[in-house]
Amino acid sequence: MGVHSLDDLEGEVLGTGLKEAGDSESNFLAEPKRHALQLQDGDWALAGDLLWDGVSQQPFTSHCVVIRDGRILAVCPIETATEGGLAVEHHSGCLMPGLIDAHVHMEFSEHFPLHQQPVLSAEELMESMAERGQRMLRAGITTARDLGGRNFAALRLREEIRQGHLLGPRLLCAGQPLTAPKGHCHQWGGEAGSMEEALTVVERQVLNGADWIKVMATGGMRTPGTNVEEAAFSTDFLVEVVQKAAEHGRPVAAHAHGAKGVIAAVAAGCRTVEHCTWIAKAGDWGCVNEKTIEDMARRGVAVAPTAHANWRTKPMGERNFERMSLALQKLRRAGVQLLASSDSGAIPGLSHDALAGGVQILASMARMTPVEALRAATSASAECLGVGNECGRLAAGLSADLLLVAGDPTEDLTALQRVGLVVAAGRRVELLVPPPPMLPMPNFQTVTWKQRGFQEVLGQKKDGFEPAAPVGCNALPSHFDTLPGTALVLHAAFGARSAVLVNAKNLGEEVSQSDVYKNWNNFGDVLDKKLEAEEYIKQSGLDYTIIRPVPMTNDFPKDVGGLYFAKPDSLLLQDGDVGKKVSRDDVGLAIVDAIFNPKASRGTFELTGVPNAPPTPREEWWEPKSGKKAT
Repeated sequence: MGVHSLDDLEGEVLGTGLKEAGDSESNFLAEPKRHALQLQDGDWALAGDLLWDGVSQQPFTSHCVVIRDGRILAVCPIETATEGGLAVEHHSGCLMPGLIDAHVHMEFSEHFPLHQQPVLSAEELMESMAERGQRMLRAGITTARDLGGRNFAALRLREEIRQGHLLGPRLLCAGQPLTAPKGHCHQWGGEAGSMEEALTVVERQVLNGADWIKVMATGGMRTPGTNVEEAAFSTDFLVEVVQKAAEHGRPVAAHAHGAKGVIAAVAAGCRTVEHCTWIAKAGDWGCVNEKTIEDMARRGVAVAPTAHANWRTKPMGERNFERMSLALQKLRRAGVQLLASSDSGAIPGLSHDALAGGVQILASMARMTPVEALRAATSASAECLGVGNECGRLAAGLSADLLLVAGDPTEDLTALQRVGLVVAAGRRVELLVPPPPMLPMPNFQTVTWKQRGFQEVLGQKKDGFEPAAPVGCNALPSHFDTLPGTALVLHAAFGARSAVLVNAKNLGEEVSQSDVYKNWNNFGDVLDKKLEAEEYIKQSGLDYTIIRPVPMTNDFPKDVGGLYFAKPDSLLLQDGDVGKKVSRDDVGLAIVDAIFNPKASRGTFELTGVPNAPPTPREEWWEPKSGKKAT
């Protein structure tokens, strides 16, 4: 297999076979040249079984990344590094560039509707944003573009990270989006009813240090009263906005759902189009304009479709899902660059660390090869976002943003969800690791529940023990730190001879297809995390019975079988900044009581499962069967 090579390395000392002017690709690979590494104290090196540089069609073997002062010194054969006296740290898996999420909202919690976020102090908000950033890093997301919020909170987070006060992803920020009066996200402070006001909004973003200018070219699905089908601004209006931004060296990102808004944004010279759902006539998605697609390809306009992990449940409906898939395929075939993007923070229920699932969805919908999808989350995204000389590839001089995953992501994108190591700007990221098991009991059994009710399953006798009451637990904390959360539930049940753990996300009452964006109980990533939790319990050696449920009705997509109940029959473990805070210890003890001691005062709690419940008072969400409020 050939050695790592990038044209723009310009003869840097990287190892063997560096490409020089006039070299053909065949000669370059056939006649490698050796260069000695000039090492210093503090240099260190990482290697995996495979190395993918962010560009190449195939990964390399026997290569490593040499790191100095937070940047990549060299990408070279392991032999070259060891000959220089460097000890190479080798891990199983594939070493690759850190991921890039081209559309996030760091300010906002996934636990609340976009415009019903809790009021926090500046310190509390910074803490919550920092926690989201750390989750992103643990998932291998080392760069993200924040496309809007209130009062420049994300820009303050960006500076804390840049100055080294916080460890988080590299952030590119847009500040307050420019929007029409009462337009999408007008609550954030970027309203403009005239050109003069619009230019003032642009100037304000620049003065506050925005890297990008965001404009709402159409209404939005999460702002009531706005029109997603119609353009919010004329093309001429947007041209002046783009020109003003260009005077300050800022590119423009255009939020555009409606086809009219997409057309106007592209004609005006916006650098990226967000969502790009091409909505027209009665809510139909994918009503593409072929000429505009040609213009996008010719001008280098990229699309961040925000195809996220929750789309596996097709929340927009089967028909629009297929129409959007066809639209993405047309964009890809025309040469328009698609960017891995989640819109996390704006999508209730979508965790900021769920980009990997979205990359898989994007690849499936757009018919991208795994390598194309990986580039959309690394090198291609970096180029489109203007940071191609800083990140997105494994190459000399770039930031040491590295991700190690189990498997070969160029063949299997699910490898992105098996993170083994993350390095951000040369600093190791501490991953969440399950604690050692406490109860070394030998027996483990999995019971598959197929179309049967709680009473029937939990009423079965097992080894002379009969559960006293139906009880379940979603052992997946809402921000998906699955393994520690599961471990704490097990710790809380210490001393129990056996117990029943039900892994299921509670759907509650259904929401109509026309209202799909309001059901914040859909968590597409839970299926993968549920399996991780089960695997941890299995490895722990604890004598636990896991009941793996499937839907009680046929109303749910087949590919998420085992994910939802049709009725709120299970106890729900909430964590983070959502709901009345019930500690994991209390939840674990409640499970034990319900199974072993049904007369205990603790009681068992049941979630009402009402979609779109107001953020306050949260106490109303908990309806304990015992009549006692959860504490």
